[in-house]
Amino acid sequence: MEHFYPSNITSLMSANQLRVNELLNLLAGRAGLGQLKLNDLGICTFQFGNGMHFVVELPPGTDVIYLMAPLARISENKDEAYALYRRALKANYRGEETGGATLTLHEALNHIVLWRSAPVISLDGPVFIQMVEQFLSTAIRLAPLLDHAGGEPATVKKSEIHNSASAMPATAKDLAGADASDSPVAADEDGNGIPDFIETRHYMA
Repeated sequence: MEHFYPSNITSLMSANQLRVNELLNLLAGRAGLGQLKLNDLGICTFQFGNGMHFVVELPPGTDVIYLMAPLARISENKDEAYALYRRALKANYRGEETGGATLTLHEALNHIVLWRSAPVISLDGPVFIQMVEQFLSTAIRLAPLLDHAGGEPATVKKSEIHNSASAMPATAKDLAGADASDSPVAADEDGNGIPDFIETRHYMA
């Protein structure tokens, strides 16, 4: 059995980070985003649709990548919040409406978010691109349904995403940097709220 001492763990982390950054660069080229890479917190974000945030996270010391998109802010009105929770749970049944992803409460952000995960080792370029396309198309389709069910439009700042990461809390310097540079926006030449790189077959699925 192979034993992972600190040096082995560091190498593993570096290999996973390198691989995820390679995948992010492929995605950036496909989506017209310039360059994408994980920051020191293991997070990368960009905007899509009508101002929604897409988050890729590789928590330090892990070999699992997480995709996340805040879709609806939870209302202070208890009846509206209950209706939102009910609709989200209904969508989760068998994953039929969520494309295999999951809607859940992100308590720190006070939002219903869509998320899914995958082992880094299971992803190559085409698999990662297809996974992101399907995830974003699902997010675009679900957001208005949740809004209609009692949610409110997502209003998440990049700095809030960084500070709520599963890694150690961000420093004031990290948050200032996050607010100073807005997340890049996926190309949408048609202005229809659907990033150009998402194929119609995914959005309509």
